[in-house]
Amino acid sequence: MTKAPYEEVHTCIQNITYADTYANFIPAALRLIKEKEGTLNLDFLKGWTVPKAQAWLEKLPGVGPKISAYVLNTSRLRMPALIVDTHHWRVAKLLGLINHDTPFEKAASCFERQIPNTWTAKDREDHHFMIKQIGLDFCKDGDLLPFVSAFIS
Repeated sequence: MTKAPYEEVHTCIQNITYADTYANFIPAALRLIKEKEGTLNLDFLKGWTVPKAQAWLEKLPGVGPKISAYVLNTSRLRMPALIVDTHHWRVAKLLGLINHDTPFEKAASCFERQIPNTWTAKDREDHHFMIKQIGLDFCKDGDLLPFVSAFIS
């Protein structure tokens, strides 16, 4: 995959958001991992803290807080990082879990202070997908009224 042509990578990821961009980032990130570590394996991150591992991953092309958390949390590393995407961020603001002026880049750290330390990687993954699904199913134009109405009526 480190030498895969753009078209081949794009075909594999064509259903994700920003596939055009990530088709370039993925091989570049994989090449950097191989250059730095000698292998395409992230097991060396196992003994690191989540913030330190995320910081290392976020130096790779195309990797920000969401991708780094996703890699740590859902890979075989199973490091408990909270995945926050725009749906999650929007629902959290509407529910008052974070302030309305909280920038997206700070949302994950706000959540981390609120969730129990005992939550595993799986718990954090479930939390992400449940909140994201609420955003997808019920949030329309920044309004949670359809979600709240479902419980009131």
